[in-house]
Amino acid sequence: MDRWQQQQQPGTRSQTNLRSSSRHRDLARTMVSNMSLDTKIGQMSQIDIAKIIQKNDDGTIVPLYDKILYYFGELAIGSILNCPNTNGQQWNATQYREVVTAIRNVTDEFGLPPVIWGLDSVHGANYVHGAIVTPQQINLAATFNTTVAYEAGRLASKDTRAAGITWLFSPILGLALQPSWSRVYETFGEDPMVVSEMGAQLIRGIQTPDDDEDAVPRRAAACAKHFVGYSMPRTGHDRSPAWIPRRHLYQYFVQPWRRAIGGSDDEGRVLTVMESYSETDGVPNVANFDATRRLLREELGFEGVLVTDYHEILNLVDWHRVAADGYEAVKLMLRDSSVDMSMVPLEVEDFAQQVRTAVTGSLIVNADEPENISSRYPALPRTIDIGRINESAERVVALKSQLGMFSEKVAIDSPLIETVGRAEDRSLALEMTRQSIVMVENHDTLPISATSSPVKVHVTGPTSNSLSYQSGGWTVDWQGSPSDTFFTYGTTVVEAAKTVTNWQVTTSCGVSILGEKCDDEDGASPAALATADFVLVCIGEENYTEKPGDIRDSRLARGQIDFVQRVKSETSGKVVLIYFGGRPRLLNGAASIADAVFIAFLPGPDGGRAVIDLITGVSNPSGRLPITYPHYFSDGGGAPYYSAVSDQCTVGAGTLPHW
Repeated sequence: MDRWQQQQQPGTRSQTNLRSSSRHRDLARTMVSNMSLDTKIGQMSQIDIAKIIQKNDDGTIVPLYDKILYYFGELAIGSILNCPNTNGQQWNATQYREVVTAIRNVTDEFGLPPVIWGLDSVHGANYVHGAIVTPQQINLAATFNTTVAYEAGRLASKDTRAAGITWLFSPILGLALQPSWSRVYETFGEDPMVVSEMGAQLIRGIQTPDDDEDAVPRRAAACAKHFVGYSMPRTGHDRSPAWIPRRHLYQYFVQPWRRAIGGSDDEGRVLTVMESYSETDGVPNVANFDATRRLLREELGFEGVLVTDYHEILNLVDWHRVAADGYEAVKLMLRDSSVDMSMVPLEVEDFAQQVRTAVTGSLIVNADEPENISSRYPALPRTIDIGRINESAERVVALKSQLGMFSEKVAIDSPLIETVGRAEDRSLALEMTRQSIVMVENHDTLPISATSSPVKVHVTGPTSNSLSYQSGGWTVDWQGSPSDTFFTYGTTVVEAAKTVTNWQVTTSCGVSILGEKCDDEDGASPAALATADFVLVCIGEENYTEKPGDIRDSRLARGQIDFVQRVKSETSGKVVLIYFGGRPRLLNGAASIADAVFIAFLPGPDGGRAVIDLITGVSNPSGRLPITYPHYFSDGGGAPYYSAVSDQCTVGAGTLPHW
């Protein structure tokens, strides 16, 4: 008897006891009972959009309808993920819908369940051309305003559904307790309570059905990620193992999941979860019995769909190195985890064959071999029980029913399309942005009051005139927009400053994002900073996410710090420092010499407008830091605050040490 069978014995909770209504559960069981093994495996598979598109010589990206027929008809694939973006090229909502309807026509022709499409709409519908981009999650957390989180989720859902897509891979529920991690900005910060409450409201915003019954699809599913401990890589590098004491795991990291999974109604209870790239307690989460069976399913009571992260089953071979080959990796996943859907982006035929073989045992040559055919520990069973396949296929089909995908049919035209990028959405996002920027220092400098006489303002620095650096990764492209030309709207700090009445604005590039020499554009006046009344110095990070964002040093580029010091020494005016970045990079004293300091994180395309509104007093600064931000490396380099009752500060003049 294998681990899955043990879970199904009398006295244990059935993993197919979905919390959805009996109608969805019954439909799923009936449909799956009539499916072939290959169709069930297809429902458990998710492919990358790269398998069904082609890039033409002119740069346009078009769908391949013969591939759509093959994957979603002949192979019965149940899900697709990702966007067609390459080098900033995006599809608009109508282009997505054309593919969604083509896929649906194929599944209807073959008598198959609809295909569910997953998209990383992590700060607005950031992969839909023309959609309004909201601030990154760390900025939402800085508002400490749960209404902001709800509205961000609602807007992301609306614009993603405008593209005909019903599954948003959002939010991240990890705690940002490793300050050098490349995905800090995708979290709600380091505090379990803040992460729990903001995450719950973002989920509710995503999953609440549209009031307009003609807005098809009316509902989307959130996908909470990444279960569990992924945000605490021991080395600070993405995907490195997490070393978390079990008590800390439950006391801190599990709390947001308990809140998301234990919601009081269908809108607030997250429908799907994504496991993580990492290892927890030395066991890869994609094949982690304790994490995905005992904790997620039994203790937390999650009964929805669990999807892997990208390529993660095969990562058991290539990354975690606990499986000899793809077949063994699939068996480990099926035996030990409760994963329902695998992101097998490019190897779906291999995955199908491996699952088929694991169930039928067709690779077994000698019937007299012992039940455990592997010499590795823990030994693998001869075959995987078909019940393990049924439970996952049923969860996937039930999810599609919960979202109304059987009763609704997406058309190319929709009233939702007209709402993408509308002015009221931009105004909403701008207000979120204003609330999300943190003023951490102000030495009798701000606001710069309106005056009838001219005020000389010099704006400089590598992030002063860049929509891309204001927005960060997961914007237009995975690693962020390669150029500002791909944005359909936005205001940089330079552009916003030039709109202020009676401001005489001059500009310069200062230094590059790497702290090196840069070339000023036409019209720049670098010498003007010497006589400026105010100098706005914008510094920060280049764009990144995931593994490409690994760093070995938490200090900001030395050239940027030197530039701030040079500005302070050369100008007679007040210096206002603005940091755009996704994690708490050490500023090495730059903040101490400035007259006012803003931590803007990654507020989005209208971040420049929001910064100037705060500087001029149009809006009152209200953001607060949701994460520890150290002054120097000697402060612990960002050691997080764990809220432990036994953790107290050293006080008193007679207390050692004295240095």
